[in-house]
Amino acid sequence: MPDHDQIKRSRSDAPGVEPVSALVAQLNRNGPKEGVPGEVAFDAIVYRLATACLASDQDALFDEVGILRASGLSARTIAETLVPHVAHELGDRWCDDNLGFAHVTIGCARLQRLLRSLGPDWYGAQPEEEPRLRILLIVPDGGNHTLGGLVLTGKLRRLGYDVRSIMGENIETISDSVSEWSFDLVLISASGSESLDKLAELVTIAKTSSPERTCIAIGGTILRDGGAIEHRIKSRTGADLVTNDLSEALRRCKKTSLQSVNSPKETLGSEGRV
Repeated sequence: MPDHDQIKRSRSDAPGVEPVSALVAQLNRNGPKEGVPGEVAFDAIVYRLATACLASDQDALFDEVGILRASGLSARTIAETLVPHVAHELGDRWCDDNLGFAHVTIGCARLQRLLRSLGPDWYGAQPEEEPRLRILLIVPDGGNHTLGGLVLTGKLRRLGYDVRSIMGENIETISDSVSEWSFDLVLISASGSESLDKLAELVTIAKTSSPERTCIAIGGTILRDGGAIEHRIKSRTGADLVTNDLSEALRRCKKTSLQSVNSPKETLGSEGRV
């Protein structure tokens, strides 16, 4: 692994050195809106964490995060906002030929380890006073984006949902898991490396093994080209919903579950399962 000073910078204007406490204070005061970096402080922190991911010292990333936490930055901001941007930073360095793929892989593995360590402080224990929506997140076998799946799983748990995740498993394992548990929403995160036939197979498994009210949604970086691909995925796979808008998927799921509770004997109309 390269040392800090051996890593090429992906930007000619990489953020300068500034006390972490000052960066965190600025970020807490003028932080990014909806996860979009709008402050120099944010970019500076992302750069520090990306560099720590690649250090020869395996604990460098955890040391940096410890300083951030001690300076007042929440586990939620680190996990849901900073980690995805750090992953993008590593990807940008690779695309710019400033970083090898092996280094990106190691960096992302360290980010995954960080997310697991943040778990209790990030989403904590959830109350059991009332039934919670049960969600299954599937990252198909061969998908190279399990880091995003971990972020999404943690976020959903923080929001109070009962979440199970299956990442990098084959079709048979996924089928067994879907058959064993009853879910209100099945989220399939696709990167674009999966064929539409494989996604259609996953949708079929989810539908045939789940209650009729279960909503099946596909999202992920496969949708980066926008509306045209969304329509093609929906028509080819039979998914109920194709979107990267998590709130939309949750609204559809809640609506379907509520209809099922209020009208258990009512048949669905021409719009099908949703």
